Amino acid sequence: MEIFQASSPQDTEEVSNLTHEYLVWTKTQMKEQFKEDLDIESMLASSMSDLKTYMPPEGRLLLAKIDSNVVGLVFLRQIDVNTCEIKRMFVQPGYRGKRIGYNLLTNLISGARESGYLEVLLDSGKFMSHAHDLYRSFGFKEIERYPQSEVGENFETHMVYMSLAL
Repeated sequence: MEIFQASSPQDTEEVSNLTHEYLVWTKTQMKEQFKEDLDIESMLASSMSDLKTYMPPEGRLLLAKIDSNVVGLVFLRQIDVNTCEIKRMFVQPGYRGKRIGYNLLTNLISGARESGYLEVLLDSGKFMSHAHDLYRSFGFKEIERYPQSEVGENFETHMVYMSLAL
């Protein structure tokens, strides 16, 4: 397994494909569990137009590769000089249970420390219970909704908000 910072045009295409897959999966879960709908095309366009936000030194956009397949990703963006936020951590369903999420998160937290952040925040759908277990294993604690969350207040009851002091 290889974890690396996205940087090439081919990486950008992989990011787009995986982000789209993540959003389709999320939309399906939100519809099934909460009867909510998401506009994934505008969410994808927003994510892809903002890629510079997730580049070092302030951000990270990590990909996970097994053999020649890119199978996972995670974004990190700056909120302020002391605080960053994890976005869109995703591992393709067929590759889950292989410690890919663990390795992505380990590398992401290391990058956050290198950038001098003191706190990492995240928001995550309540249906992502396996991800929440992973976050808790790293020391993340549940918190109230934070003002910089991009999740609309109308979705607040469907979300878990977490924080990790670095």
